[in-house]
Amino acid sequence: MTAGTTDKLLEFVEKFEQRLSDLYSIFAKRFPRYEDFWLGLAHEESVHAKWVRAVAEHVKQKSVVLNVDSAIESAILKEVKEVEDLIARHESVAENVDQAFEISLRFELSVVENRFYDYLKSLDADVQRLFEDMTSKTRMHVVRLRNASRQRGEFGKLLDDNLITLADLEKAQKTAQTDQVRVEEILLAHYGVSKKVVLQSFTNFFRIPAYEFDPHLSLPPKLMELLLKDEQYKTGSFVPIGGQNNRVFVAVEYPIDPDLDDHVRNAFSGFHVEYRVALAADIRATIQHLLGKRPEDQAWQDSLHDIVASMEEIPGELSSLKAEEATTSASDSGVVKLVHSIIESAHTRRASDIHIEPLAGKEVQVRFRVDGSLVDALSFPRSFRATVLSRLKIMARLDIAEHRMPQSGKINYRPPGQTDIELRLETYPTVAGEDAVLRILPPSTPCKLTELSLSEWNSREFKRMVEQPYGLILCVGPTGSGKTTTLHSALNHINKTDVKILTVEDPVEITQRGLRQVQVHPKAGITFATVLRSFLRADPDIIMVGEMRDEETASIAVEASLTGHLVLSTLHTNTAAETIARLLKMGLDPYSFADALLGVLAQRLLRMLCPKCKDLKVLGAEGYATIQAEYGDPKLFETLGCHPQSRIYLRHADGCHECCQVGYLKRMAIHELLVVSEPIRELIFTRSKASDIRQTAIAQGMRTLKQDGIEKVLQGFSTIDELRTVC
Repeated sequence: MTAGTTDKLLEFVEKFEQRLSDLYSIFAKRFPRYEDFWLGLAHEESVHAKWVRAVAEHVKQKSVVLNVDSAIESAILKEVKEVEDLIARHESVAENVDQAFEISLRFELSVVENRFYDYLKSLDADVQRLFEDMTSKTRMHVVRLRNASRQRGEFGKLLDDNLITLADLEKAQKTAQTDQVRVEEILLAHYGVSKKVVLQSFTNFFRIPAYEFDPHLSLPPKLMELLLKDEQYKTGSFVPIGGQNNRVFVAVEYPIDPDLDDHVRNAFSGFHVEYRVALAADIRATIQHLLGKRPEDQAWQDSLHDIVASMEEIPGELSSLKAEEATTSASDSGVVKLVHSIIESAHTRRASDIHIEPLAGKEVQVRFRVDGSLVDALSFPRSFRATVLSRLKIMARLDIAEHRMPQSGKINYRPPGQTDIELRLETYPTVAGEDAVLRILPPSTPCKLTELSLSEWNSREFKRMVEQPYGLILCVGPTGSGKTTTLHSALNHINKTDVKILTVEDPVEITQRGLRQVQVHPKAGITFATVLRSFLRADPDIIMVGEMRDEETASIAVEASLTGHLVLSTLHTNTAAETIARLLKMGLDPYSFADALLGVLAQRLLRMLCPKCKDLKVLGAEGYATIQAEYGDPKLFETLGCHPQSRIYLRHADGCHECCQVGYLKRMAIHELLVVSEPIRELIFTRSKASDIRQTAIAQGMRTLKQDGIEKVLQGFSTIDELRTVC
């Protein structure tokens, strides 16, 4: 076959692509709720026409001759004619959108499978690349069509009732993929769709009844036995909700999943399985309701109690024993197992602190601080108090004979098969006996600035600050609010081989390659002030001061920032504006301080809702008015896109397995970033009140801690009740 025939075939292919684009434009007019979807495909199809023209030009320039048989020519002409026939009868081309999807998918697949393209691929490398580009785009069309068709099926009623558009559905799918949740959860949370209509849409599509969480549900013993026997129930993909004779009713998210169907039928062999469609939250809530306490939590608690029961009680208090006897008792295998199990259990539950507290009666209670809140772990007889305390002191290399004075020490502990756990031990006397607190230090690697949950404005301005060559940056908040983590993230962002970074900290909790870090040791004369003075003679570029505890340290830090160094430090204050007023009251020169200060970042830690069990509710007019009033700026609040019909996440009353029945899991920071500008400097010069500084900063773009927290609440990370306890 000649080159001219090849050109003719390519003209046919280009015509086919253009006609396909025309067909999609017709579908856009016929099905207006899907207009954006069809026009998107129609626009993208022009890329295919360009591709064909590019191949034709390449063939023409190289005078390529192809041996194309007549069957291929006939097949291409047939497809062109079929598309043209459909366009000619566009009024009746598709009775419904499902038929439009089917027709489009058939044509798109014919592009991928066309044998003529196999001939073109063999021309040379240039055509090969052009072909791969077109094929990849076509496959994207196929995926979009299949996804849209499938989703239209599940959410068809929502689309048919005009509750959402296909564009809304595609956007919700992308968000769901990013957040790793189901599409219906996004629709419920952000598109004002009710649970009732989602379930009705599922019922229409799957043709089976729907199930909603029943707090009074109970299962026959046989079904409970089969459920517990099957480990996959922990994934939350299914749950039995009842049975009758030899039938079992099972709630699932996606009833036509063949793999899940096989698993469920095997798990409940001997029963005839009938499915009910349900939302993931209702399945998880039902599992939680049926099982109660998390089995693995109960297991480690039982283990601890077994250890305590096996230990032999020691008469009297250990303080009356000699040091050698005390050491021997504290090394008893039961005591060692108990202490090690407490540490390992706390670490497993993500606790930040372990509190060992003797009570006035005959017990010692152990509590873990998890996500900022104390929870009961276990208790053991008071007669073991001294042996446990001595064991901890031995591990921390402290004086086991000293019971009247507070002591501090460090413990390095390695659980079997895991990495080391570093703990800081504090012991102190109380009227009920000697207490101990173990702080489980976080991993000694810094996180990235992008992992600090900074808002877009805060992230941009804070990065700009830390990239300055000199000046003073302060991070403030109460103890345990993540200040050190934030500063080390900032240092990690600017830690380069061409800069010298020195830090003085108490204690050094996070280490980084390239940082020269000094541990404060007051008894040896190593204080923040003395080390900071030494730093100024050590040619640093960047200095981090763990805490500004006095006027001397603050003055040296200001001096360092004015002499060409970037200085970062922390302070225990409540807000950014209060920080400026506090330092001025310390005795700092307002002119030097104003010239040195770049900004103040205040922060708190907010407990996050457990993603496995959080619930949704409609905000309502009353809730909207309350949150708007707490936000404080009605015009700015309107820009957040919140309205009374918005859905807001709230804590599940009973929690779930994942969050140990608390309803919250992990924490995130909320921030308040005060950027020092000329108006702010003028206020510092005149020693203005914190309220005046605050108002000026807000006018310049600062969001208060409460406002930043409300924005994160509306995004679904936490609850307004949790925010109120923090702010």
